[in-house]
Amino acid sequence: MKTGMKVEAYDTNGLLQTVFTAVVTGDVNGDGNVSITDLVQINRHLLGLQKITGAALAASDLNNSASVTISDLVKINRVLLGLETITAY
Repeated sequence: MKTGMKVEAYDTNGLLQTVFTAVVTGDVNGDGNVSITDLVQINRHLLGLQKITGAALAASDLNNSASVTISDLVKINRVLLGLETITAY
């Protein structure tokens, strides 16, 4: 599963009912992994150099605070160093 993947739900008649967009906490770039690339994207977002939107923005909120802040950057850094894990919310 990767951030940004679409999951379609159909009824028993085969009619599309809804489409869900997957959000994998920490997987900002949608490659299915949490890596230094995700950390860099959060950093660039916080510096105003790159705007993160949609599912990627939700994936950037590692502490589930409803916004992306320096705390999320610190958390993803700690995850990459093996000092913390990501908790599903």
